[in-house]
Amino acid sequence: MKRTTKWIFDFIGGILLLAILITAALPSLFSTDWGQRKLLEYINESIPGKIEASQLSFSWMGPQQAQQLQLIDPEGKSILQLDSLELQSSPIYLFQKKDIIVKNLSTTLDIQALERTLGEKWVPNELKELPVNVLPASVSNVDASFITNKAGVEWKASGRTLYEGIVGDFTTQGLFSSVSHTPINVEADAAHLPIAVLDHVLALSYPEYAGLLQPALGDTLNLKIKQASTAEGNLFQINIQTPLLNADLTGHLDQSTITLNQPGQIDFQLTPQLVEALGKKIPWMRGILLSQPTQAQLTVHQFNVPFFPNTKQLDVSALSLSALFSLKQAEIRGNSLLGHVSLQGIQASIEAPASSQTANVHFEGSAKQNGEPIEIKFNTTVQKPKSMDTPLADLFLKSSSIDLATTLPILKLQLNGHVHDDTAEATFTLESDPIVTAPYTLSLLTPLSQLRWDNPNGTELKVGWAGGGQKGYFSIVFDQKGESFLTSDEGIHFHFALNQHAYATLHKLIYQEIQEVNTPKLMSTVDVEINIKSFTVASPLSQSSLVGDIVTGPISLQFPDTGRTLALQEVKAHISSPSLEKEISFQSEIISQDHKTASLNGKIDWHAFPLTGLELIVKASQFPIPSFFKAIYPDPKLADQITALLGHHVDVAINMDIARLNGPLKGALKGENGSLTWDGYVKDGILLLNAPLEAKVNVTPLLGSAILDDYIPFMAGLVTSETPLTFRIDSKDVMIPLHPFEIKQVKIPKATLDLGKMSFSHDGEIASILDILKPEKRELIVVWLTPAYFSLQKGVLKLERVDMLTMNQYPFAAWGNVDLVKDKVNIILGISGLALKHAFDLPSLTASYMLQLPYKGRIGKASIDKRKATTRITALVAQNQGGPHGMLIGAALEIAGGKLGEPAVPAPTTQPFPWESEVKQNPGKPEKKETPPSTFPIDPIQKGAESLLKNLFK
Repeated sequence: MKRTTKWIFDFIGGILLLAILITAALPSLFSTDWGQRKLLEYINESIPGKIEASQLSFSWMGPQQAQQLQLIDPEGKSILQLDSLELQSSPIYLFQKKDIIVKNLSTTLDIQALERTLGEKWVPNELKELPVNVLPASVSNVDASFITNKAGVEWKASGRTLYEGIVGDFTTQGLFSSVSHTPINVEADAAHLPIAVLDHVLALSYPEYAGLLQPALGDTLNLKIKQASTAEGNLFQINIQTPLLNADLTGHLDQSTITLNQPGQIDFQLTPQLVEALGKKIPWMRGILLSQPTQAQLTVHQFNVPFFPNTKQLDVSALSLSALFSLKQAEIRGNSLLGHVSLQGIQASIEAPASSQTANVHFEGSAKQNGEPIEIKFNTTVQKPKSMDTPLADLFLKSSSIDLATTLPILKLQLNGHVHDDTAEATFTLESDPIVTAPYTLSLLTPLSQLRWDNPNGTELKVGWAGGGQKGYFSIVFDQKGESFLTSDEGIHFHFALNQHAYATLHKLIYQEIQEVNTPKLMSTVDVEINIKSFTVASPLSQSSLVGDIVTGPISLQFPDTGRTLALQEVKAHISSPSLEKEISFQSEIISQDHKTASLNGKIDWHAFPLTGLELIVKASQFPIPSFFKAIYPDPKLADQITALLGHHVDVAINMDIARLNGPLKGALKGENGSLTWDGYVKDGILLLNAPLEAKVNVTPLLGSAILDDYIPFMAGLVTSETPLTFRIDSKDVMIPLHPFEIKQVKIPKATLDLGKMSFSHDGEIASILDILKPEKRELIVVWLTPAYFSLQKGVLKLERVDMLTMNQYPFAAWGNVDLVKDKVNIILGISGLALKHAFDLPSLTASYMLQLPYKGRIGKASIDKRKATTRITALVAQNQGGPHGMLIGAALEIAGGKLGEPAVPAPTTQPFPWESEVKQNPGKPEKKETPPSTFPIDPIQKGAESLLKNLFK
C-alpha cells in the first residue's frame, strides 16, 4: 500500500514538474521559427486576413516583442505596418504594469478594410457605426509609448497624417494620474490636421451638423494645448488656428469650477460656402447667399461655471458669463422678397451675473435692404436654465421680457412683452409714414402651467389679440410629433392706409429686378382691409389652410411716361384653400371709376401648375387692360404691346379648365385696335383647335415701334395700312404641345397673314432693300402684298411665294424658310424683270425674269448681300448696254454672282395680283431714268471687254 501511494505521488509530481517545465519553455518555444509559424497560423485561422511578423520574442520574466509586424487584408494589401511593438512588462506583472512601446506605425484609417481583415467580432461596435470610408486618412511614422510609474501612466506619441494630399504632424505627451484618474500635465501640438476627418467624426454624434466643419473652419487645423496641475487647479491654454478661425483661451479647472483667467477671443471668417451649407440644413436660410467672406469676432470677457462633483455635469444655473459678438460689413443676396441686404454692423451681447437667476440678451445692428436703411434693437431677459438639456423655448416661457424696435423701409415696429406668473402679454405697434395702425395687444389665454411639451395628444397655446376696433384669437398647436402650427377660426382683421410713399417703396421692392421701372404716382391715399377669416399655418404645408378677403377703396394711378391715369373704384378678392400645398381658389372683381368691370375667378392645383390643374374664367368689358398691367407689372414694353395689338380698352372672355393635361381652352379679346379669338381644347398636353384661330390688328405707329421693330425687323418702319392686318391658323391637324413645350413638336399645316396695302418710312428694312434699285425719293414707300401662306412643322417655318408691288412700279417676290430651332433665315428675294427695267432702263428683260437674291442670317439680323446684288445687277446692265463685249463680261459676272444652280422660281400663290386692276403695267415702254454713272459704269466695261477679246483672239 505504501509503495502504491508513493508511486501515485511520484507520478503526479512528475506530471506537475513536466507541466511546469513545458510552461516555462513555452515563451522560448513560441520564440523559435517553428513556434512563431504555428502561432501565426493559429491566429490567422480565426480572421479573414492574416498577420505577418519577421520575429516574435516572448519571455516569462522579460519583455514581449514583435518585429516588422503587418496586418494584411484578404486581397493581399497591407493595411497596417509597424517596425516594432514591445510590451516591456512580463506576463507575471501584466496587470500591474502595462508598458507599451510602438515604433514607426503606419496605417490607413479605413474601417471597412479593417472589418474585412479581422472579421466583425474583432472590430469594436463604435467603429462599426462609422459610415463606409468615413475616415479615408492615413497616419505614418507613429512612435508611441505608455510607461507606468508611481504617479500614473505617462504617454508620449508623435506621427504624421496624410489626407487628400494634405500632410500634417502631431505630438502629444502627458500623465494620466492614478490618484485623480484624470489627465494632467498634458501637452499637444498638431499641425495641418485634416478638418474633413474631424467633420466625419462629429457627424457620428451630431449627424445634423455633417458637412459644416470644413466650410466653417477651412481645410486644416493647427492646435496647441497645454495643461498643468498646480495648487490652484489645472491650468490650461488652448490655441486653435485654421484658415478661417483663430482662438486663444486661457483658464483653470478645479474640483468644482471651470474659469477663464483672461478674456478669450475667437476671430473667424464667415464664407459664402458656410452660408450655402447652412441653407441646406436650415429651411429659412435656403436661397440666401453671402457675396463675399466677412469677418466676425466673439470675445468672452468673463466665464465661470461650476459643475456637480458627483455627476461632473455643468451647473448652468450658477453660470457667470459676459460675452460680445460682432460682425463687420457683409453683403447678402436672397430671393425677390429679401433682395440685396448690406449689413453695416451687427453686435450681440449676453450678460449673466453669477448672483442672478436671469440673463440679459441685447442685439442691435444696422443694414440696408435694396438701398433702404434698417435699424434693429432687441433686448430680452430670460431665466438661466437648470441644465444643458433645458429646451430653449423653456427659457423664454418661464419668466422673461422682450423689447424689440426695428425700422424697415416701409414701417417701424415696436414690440414690448413679458412672461410672468403663468401669463404672457405683448403689445406691438406698427407705425410709419405710409402705414399707421393703432397698437395691437397679444395676450396668452392658456396658463403656462398647463403647457405640457411631452403631452402625447399635443399641446394648444391660445393667444388673444385686440386692436383696430377688432379682436379675436389664434392658437399655436404643438402635436405629438413635435411639429407646430398656427390656427384660428375667428381670424384676424387688418385695416391700414396706403399712400404714395408706401406704394413707391413697395413698388421698388417688388420690381427691383426690372432695370427700367417708371413707378406710377398714387394720386390719393388708399384704404385697404384684409380680413383673414380662418387660417392654419403648419409644417408640412399640406396641413396649412386659409380663407380671407381683401377690399380696397378707390385707387388712382398716374403714369409719368404717358400722363395717362388708371382710376379704379374698388378691388375685391376672396381667397380660400383647404391645403395651401395642394390647391387654392380665388374670386376677384375690379371696378373702374367709369363702372367698367373685370373679374378673375379660378382654381389652381399646385401639383400640376402652371399648364395643368388650372381652372380660369376671365371677363372684362371695355376695361383698361394695358394700364392695369402697367400698374401691376411695370415692364415698359408690355403695356405698349397690349395697346398696339388690342387698344386702350378691351373686352375679355377667357375660359380655361385643364385637369391632367385635358380640357377646354378658348377665349376672345377685342379692343379698338384689334381682336383675337380662339376655340380649342387640350388633349394629353397638346392644344388642338375646334375652329380657326383668327386675329386682326389695325396698323398704327405704336404697332411698329412696340412690336414690329423688335420681332419682325423686315416690317420695321410701318406707318399705315389701308386695311387691318389679318392672321389666321386653320384648325385642321393643328398640334401645339403645351407641356412640355417644344417648338420642334409644333405642327401648323396652314396659316395665312394678309398684310394688304401698307406704307413704310425710309428708316426700315424695306427702304434698305429698295436702295439697290436707286428709286426716286418719296415721302412714304407704298407696298402692296399678296397674302402670305406659311406652315410650321419640325421647327421650320416654310413661306410660300409672296408677291409685292413697291411704289406702284417695282414688283418683288419672296419665298423660303426660317429654321426656328437653329436660328437661321434662308429667304429668297426676287426682283422682277419689270422692276429692273424701270430702275436701269433694260428693255430686253422679260416680265417673267426674276433676279434671285439671298436674304440670310440669324432671326432678327438677316440681310441681303449687297455686294453680290451689285455684281448681279452690273452683269445685267453689261449684257444689255455693253454691246457684244459687255455681254461676255456680263455672262462672266453672272456666273461669279451665283447665276448657275439657282432653283426655279415658284409660281405665284395669288392670281390675279390685287393691284392689276389699279396699276397699268407697260413692260414694253419703261419709264426713262438715267442710271448714275458712278454706280454701273458701262464705258469701262465695254473697253475692258474689247481689250480682253483682242488678246484672246489676236
